Formats: sequence, structure tokens, C-alpha cells
Amino acid sequence: MYKVQCSLVVVALYIGVVFSWDYAISVKHELIFYTNGIPTSTINLSPQNPTSLVYDEVHNMMLYVDKQNNNDSVCGYDLSSKHNKCFIKSNGHNIHGLAYDPVTEKVFYTDTDENSINFISMKRGSDNNIYGESLIVNTDGHAPLDIAVDSCKGYIYWTHSVTDGQIEKVQFDGSDRKGNCSIKDDGLPQCSCIAGYSGERCEISACHGFCLNDGDCSLNEEDEPRYPSGWLIPGTLP
Repeated sequence: MYKVQCSLVVVALYIGVVFSWDYAISVKHELIFYTNGIPTSTINLSPQNPTSLVYDEVHNMMLYVDKQNNNDSVCGYDLSSKHNKCFIKSNGHNIHGLAYDPVTEKVFYTDTDENSINFISMKRGSDNNIYGESLIVNTDGHAPLDIAVDSCKGYIYWTHSVTDGQIEKVQFDGSDRKGNCSIKDDGLPQCSCIAGYSGERCEISACHGFCLNDGDCSLNEEDEPRYPSGWLIPGTLP
């Protein structure tokens, strides 16, 4: 049975030159944009299979991981010029999660093969390494999964699945790394979000567990863990 890969991103409403939209999803080779719950525009990126969508509001660009290329390319579709460009190309990476910080104009991503968190700069004239070797932190053998940023405090949050699943955080420069919360039950964190930009609460997957700052998390026994594939940072919504 064929399983359709689908990724969802929810962003602030953008009023563009061509069209306006509320949110977008990726299905197979396509980006589908919705307004008021109705699909209004479709972009075919074949042969690429976009996933892990992130919207760059500064450059009006939809960033994504190309699964067609074994998860090791980060590309972007410019919604103004309608041009597509890859910023990180294949070099043995397995990129899982993306996050964008509009203040520093950096794209942060997790590499599950190298067990690392890296970044590229979207600023004009930036001298990026096309193979994405701008290392922020090595995650000590634990494959980092999804990622989010707190622009106000300058922290990166990420999940990893080990014996005790955890969410960790580190500052943009790689300093002040610490575990933010952990799960005491059998569920493993696959996705989480920051409540606004305060970082005061993080939710683990869709399992209805939460923690306050550095406290422990637990799952309700009656809830079946579900693992969504995208991030939502409520502070970016209108």
C-alpha cells in the first residue's frame, strides 16, 4: 500500500503580489496553498518531494527538505520570482527538521546522520558552505529530530528519541545547552512547539503532555500517542 507523504506548515497570512494564503501543505511533488480552508494555488516541484515546510517571511520563500534526494537537500521556492533554488546539496546528510529565524535570517536544521544541528544564512552576500557544515552543536550520538527557534531569547529547541525522550535547547551560538523537559512514559517526542516566543511551555507531540520550563512531562495513559510531522509556533500567527 502506497503511503502519501504529507507535511503541513501554518504561517501568518501573507499578502503577495500573485496570491494570498493562510497555510500550505506538501503532498508528493506539490505545494498546495489554502485560503479559508480552500485550495487556491498549487506549485509542482517535480521531481522533488518537499517536506518539513518552513516559511521565510523576510524573503517570501517556502523552504523545504527534498525527500526525493534522500533527505539531504534543503531548497526554497521563491513565491515572488517563482524560482526554485537548493541551498544545501547532497553530501551524506540526512536532514530531518527545519526552522527559520527572521531576526538573524538563519535557517537551522537537524542532521540525523551526523547527530548535529547546523545553520545556513539567508542574508544577501552570505558565504554559505553548500554542504551545510556550519555546525552549532553536536548532539552526542542522539539523532536530533524536529526543531524550533525562540527568536526573542535566541534559543533553538529540538527533540530526540532515546531511552528517555527529551527536548533540549541551546543558544544560537551553541552555548548554554540544557535539557528542557523529558518524557517519563513510553511515548517518545517526535514534534513539539514553543508557546509564543516565551519558551515557558512546550508540548510533546500530540500526546497532551506538557512541562513548565525544566520540569518533567508525563503522558495520559488513556491517550494514544500521535506523531505529527510539522512544527507550529503560535507566536507567529496573527
